[in-house]
Formats: sequence, C-alpha cells, structure tokens
Amino acid sequence: MTAPRARADDGLEPVREALLAEAREARAVALARARAEAQATLEAARSRADAVLARARAAGRRDGVAAAARELVHARHDAARARLGARREAYEEFRREVADGVRTAAGHRDDLLDALTRRARDTLGADAVVHPGTDGGIVAEVPGRRLDLTPAALAERALDRFGPRVQELWTP
Repeated sequence: MTAPRARADDGLEPVREALLAEAREARAVALARARAEAQATLEAARSRADAVLARARAAGRRDGVAAAARELVHARHDAARARLGARREAYEEFRREVADGVRTAAGHRDDLLDALTRRARDTLGADAVVHPGTDGGIVAEVPGRRLDLTPAALAERALDRFGPRVQELWTP
C-alpha cells in the first residue's frame, strides 16, 4: 500500500510546485510593493521634515531679524539716553563752574553788592526788601515778586541767554 500513496503524491507534485511558485511570486510582488510603499512613505516623511525644517528656519530668521531690530532700537535708545545724560552732566558741571566763577569774581565786594541792590530796586521798586544770598549776591522781594541775584542765578541767566548754542561747548 505504500506504493499507491507515492503515486498519488507524485501526481500532486506539479500542483504543489505550481502553488509554491505562485506563492513565491505573490510573496515577491507583495515584498516589492511593501518596499515601494515604505520608500514612498520614507520620501514623503523626508519631504515633510524638510518643509517643516525650512519653515522653522524661515521663522527663526524672521524672529532673529525682529529680535535684532528690537535690540538695535534698544541700543540706539540706550546710546541716546547716555548721550543726553552725558550732555546734562556736562551742562550741570559747566553751570556750577560758571556760578563758582561769578562767586569768586564777586567775592564780598561791597561795590558789587551795592550795584546788585540798585538793580533790584530799579527792577522791583524802591520798597524792595533786600536780603543777602546764601552763597553770595542778594535776593530782593516785594509782595508777589522775587528777584534772585545770587551767583548761581546770575550764572543760570547768563547760560540761558546762550540758549541751545551753549551745547556747542561740549558737542563734537
């Protein structure tokens, strides 16, 4: 009985070979299709990643440009503030030096104090009350008016007459 089985198996051998060949071909087609899909998916992912990266770079450049512009504005403001501060300091120092110069030149000369008193009374009237200034000169008053003729006030008035031109003294 073994012999008939072998013959029956022998008859199925071509079918089995055909089925195996068909399965191998189907597997090869499926494997090729899977590889193609995987490659397409990978290329699409790379393309999307490149696009995301390009957008991120562009956004980064825009943000960087905007940040740089803000920093430039801040730096210009800081520089302007520093220049104005330095000019203000120079003006204040110059004003102090002029006041010191007036104070030194005037000293406590009676003839200068007399001249300042005459000017005060000419300006405010004969009934002006005249007081000595705390750092020299005088201060004269009438009800509702006051005239300061101290060295600091005289220096300030002299500088005011120069107006904006006084800045030429320390501006390059």
